[in-house]
Order: sequence, then structure tokens, then C-alpha cells
Amino acid sequence: MICADARPLLNLLCDQALETKDSAIVLAHLQTCDECLSEWRQLEDLRVRFIELRNLHIMPDDLMEKVSRNIKAEERRSIARPIIKALPLAFVATLLLIGLLLTSQNHSQSAYALVEDSQLENRGNISTKVDFPIKHVNLNDWTLIHSGVYRKIGSGQIARFEFERKFATSKQNLVCYQALQGTIKANGAIPEQIGEKTVFFGTHARRQFALWSQGGRDYLFVAQMSKDALAAVVRRA
Repeated sequence: MICADARPLLNLLCDQALETKDSAIVLAHLQTCDECLSEWRQLEDLRVRFIELRNLHIMPDDLMEKVSRNIKAEERRSIARPIIKALPLAFVATLLLIGLLLTSQNHSQSAYALVEDSQLENRGNISTKVDFPIKHVNLNDWTLIHSGVYRKIGSGQIARFEFERKFATSKQNLVCYQALQGTIKANGAIPEQIGEKTVFFGTHARRQFALWSQGGRDYLFVAQMSKDALAAVVRRA
């Protein structure tokens, strides 16, 4: 894949809206192209800023001016480049602004905040019901300890499951979150292809996390283990 083909797909990759095969092709390109990777990270940064504003229900007076100024600056920097390289960021910034105006009542939950909460000893707010059908994943090596509603986001909820796996002289804990697709975001995390899953891996608060969407659900696994070990759990799930 060349840059001209990859750039129009970056926003779809951010939204996890690409087919598995297309995601794998774009991800392979990002691993070899610093310029496209830099643009993808800029898109993620834009998304973080808009999500923060949306969740606050605030539209700063100078937001439109800032977006317009950034688009014009991008256009000036792109004069010496082919036009295909200049269009994605300008269009995406505009579309994200429109999306903010039209969907200001939607809410998302940061994966990083969930990772931090997974360390709390007083877990609280764990009940036995959620407002959407739970889909089961394959965790045959693990024992379920707690389950229930973690937090209500907008009109939906995030389900939380705590698992334990015992060894001869030690044990491991795994916290799993499940929500309707699009609820949990890991802005800035770089996706990788694990089997048929496009998985966003990251490290936060001394925990490794993995986030992916499948079958209309978001799944977030959090554990104190290596990335390779968590990837193995995700692959079997």
C-alpha cells in the first residue's frame, strides 16, 4: 500500500470501521511509514480534544476560529505536496467538528481511566445487572470472582468482570470491561492485528491493557502482565 491509498483510510482505522483485511494492510503500512504514522497520531490527538469538549458539553467561543486556523496552516504546509496529502486532516477536522455539534449528547469512557480504577481495593458499585446482553468470551483458564455494573455512561453501562488464575506459587488477576461498541476509547494507543481482532495495546498506571471491538461490543482487558502474555489471552478470547 502507498501513502495516497493509506491516508484516506486513517480516519476509518481510528473509528475501527475497516474490515479486518483492510485494517491489517493499513497497519502494515503504518509500521513502515513515519509520515503516515505521524498523521494518524494527529488524528487521534484531534479526536481526544473533541471528545473532552463533548463530554464537558462546552463549545468554546474560539473553537471554530482555532479549527479554521489549523486547517489553513495545514493547507499552507501542503502547497509543495500532492493535494492527496493535504486533504485528509483538513476534512477530518471539519467532520469531527460537525460530529461534535450533532452528537454532543453521546458519551465515551477513557480506557486509561478504567485502567486506573482497576487497581482500587474498594471496588464498589458492583451489581448483578447490566442494560445490554452480555456476550461471553473464552477465558477457560480463569475463574470469575466478581461481576456487575461498573459505571453508567450516558444512556448505557459498562459491565465489569474480575477474574483470577492460580498457579502453584502465585496467581494473576485480570479485569475485563464490556460495553456497547464505541463506548470505550484508547486515544493515542497504536493498534495491532491479533488474529481477526484489531487490538489497541497500551501501558498505564503500571498495568498493560488491550482494547478491541467485536460483535457490537467493546472489550477492555487490564492486567499486570507483559504485553505478549496479554496478547495471548486476547487471542484465545
